[in-house]
Amino acid sequence: MGTPPLVVYPQQDMTYIATVTDSCGFITVSDTIFVTVMPLPPTNFTADQTFGCEPFTVTFTETNPQEGQTYQWYFHDGYYGSGNTTVHTFQTYGFYSVTMTATSYFGCVNSATQSNMITVYPKPEAEFTYNPKQPEAFQMVYFDNLSTTLYAAHWTFGDGNTSEHINAFNTFNLGDTYIVELIAETEHGCTDTATHEIFIKEVFTLYIPNAFTPDGDGLNDVFLPVGVGLDNEGYHLMIFNRWGELVYETFDVNRGWDGKTFSGEKAYDGVYTWLLYYNEIESYNQKKSGTVTLIR
Repeated sequence: MGTPPLVVYPQQDMTYIATVTDSCGFITVSDTIFVTVMPLPPTNFTADQTFGCEPFTVTFTETNPQEGQTYQWYFHDGYYGSGNTTVHTFQTYGFYSVTMTATSYFGCVNSATQSNMITVYPKPEAEFTYNPKQPEAFQMVYFDNLSTTLYAAHWTFGDGNTSEHINAFNTFNLGDTYIVELIAETEHGCTDTATHEIFIKEVFTLYIPNAFTPDGDGLNDVFLPVGVGLDNEGYHLMIFNRWGELVYETFDVNRGWDGKTFSGEKAYDGVYTWLLYYNEIESYNQKKSGTVTLIR
């Protein structure tokens, strides 16, 4: 067969006979060599999911585990894994091939690669602004969606109202601080959330009726100034008859005049003068006066 060393590559178990003759050709020695060819380990594997949003976590499993085998994984994003089952998180969007290398108990090595096995979709970046920058109660506030890779938007305004518009608007009826949340969504269902606090300035409003009917029917029975931002601090309501006599007063913003005098008698029909002292949100010691008609 030639001069040693000799290299052979058997594809199956083989028996080789080696014969050696000295240089004089007189002595010949033979020996039998049996070569066992071990099988390559199987390299079949699956993933519990193959597409999703960044960051995307996948569990990979070798489907033909054999005792004594070891496994190495390469995820083609610079990271490796080991074991017949391994978990890996792909941090950025793209297409990723996965390679698994199996080493048998006998040291035989086999590899398999599934090209573009994993698809990772990009995550949007949610952001928004609003105008006006110093909104007041009952004022329309417009929200401008600045999100990237946008397909759908889900707004909650912190006052119970919601919107599905890309760019939204809302009216806040009470002065307060609200948490406005935007969930931006891509066509693949990937989401990101942006939140901002928005302070709504209270707006003082005051309504004073010019007539009331204290007849006990439950409708318009009490003369009561009402308003947003009105409270007991600095509040004083006085009612005078046509002769300038004080017939009723209160320091309680929730108590109105029921048409009775201090003695509990029913006041006569007619026109009465009222005088009101109160505080506004940013202005104190305010004063208003006017007339109210009592009708029974």
